[in-house]
Amino acid sequence: MLVEPDFLAEHLRLHEAANDTVVVGCRRHLPPGVTDPAGGEVLRRDSREALLDVYSYNTVYLPRPWSLAYGCNVSVDRWFLERAAPAGFDESFVGWGLEDQELAYRLAGHGARWAASVEQMTRAAPPSR
Repeated sequence: MLVEPDFLAEHLRLHEAANDTVVVGCRRHLPPGVTDPAGGEVLRRDSREALLDVYSYNTVYLPRPWSLAYGCNVSVDRWFLERAAPAGFDESFVGWGLEDQELAYRLAGHGARWAASVEQMTRAAPPSR
């Protein structure tokens, strides 16, 4: 996972609005074998970007914003996490996938607010299945 130098600062800035905010961001997929995103390669957009584009990155209008919470680019204030989901991720999940959205679903059930980071993207190699 590769991030921009101000990645954490941007997440923290979005958390300043309220401590029950869950910040979600997108990722770009690196082509196989590429480890330097500055190498001029065209990076494939994350599927969430198209949806966020439609809503101008305003999560208030999304019916299920928790479904955008992919573990590669999501943050939640520790205070809120400990109150809303003290057990954290459900360890009964096998393999990878959906445990992050399941946690976000539980956070939503406790009144989480949602913010989408327009600026911060992660760059990741495609998962091996």
